[in-house]
Amino acid sequence: MKELSKIQMYIYNLGGIMLVIGALMPMEASLKEHAPYIYLCGALTFGCMQLLQRYEGTNIVIKRLRRQQIVACMAIILSGFMMLTAAKGLLPLGENAWMAALAIGAFILLYVSFRLPAEFRKENEAQGE
Repeated sequence: MKELSKIQMYIYNLGGIMLVIGALMPMEASLKEHAPYIYLCGALTFGCMQLLQRYEGTNIVIKRLRRQQIVACMAIILSGFMMLTAAKGLLPLGENAWMAALAIGAFILLYVSFRLPAEFRKENEAQGE
């Protein structure tokens, strides 16, 4: 897997922090109007940094997990757009529909975050390192 540079890691971590803060802000009524912007900025930076990581090997399982990771990032970015449109009253699904997309993306990312290191260890053991 292609590693991120130091500055890319800082941006990745900042995006993750903004995601969490933006997702928690709607709980406080006075912060609710700024939450979609912070969340969406975090989702875009987090997702972009995830997309910069590439796997150039031949392991089919790791490639599948990487595709799942990309789908999860797209779900998190979609939830940001849903959050923004719900705040502006443009979404016919309801005010909290963005939470479903966030839950799906977070669940998939959680699954992949445990499986990818295990598969990399297996791959390294098979190569004799």
